[in-house]
Amino acid sequence: MKSAQDTRAVLIELMAAHQLTRGDVARMLGLTPRAGGSHGTVDMWLSGKNRIPAAKLELIEIKAPTWKSPAPV
Repeated sequence: MKSAQDTRAVLIELMAAHQLTRGDVARMLGLTPRAGGSHGTVDMWLSGKNRIPAAKLELIEIKAPTWKSPAPV
């Protein structure tokens, strides 16, 4: 099992490689971003306080290459 820091590093690498925002990651997982464009769950993963579940990380890995950010409102 990967540590919280290992999964955090993978998530950060995925976000950088595919130019994903915190809001993009939230939307990929069916979460609604706050007005600031993020979600508390994603923030906790990126801070390293919580470990991202393997299934969620795998879903992001699958969706990231073809993800299109929604147009700003």
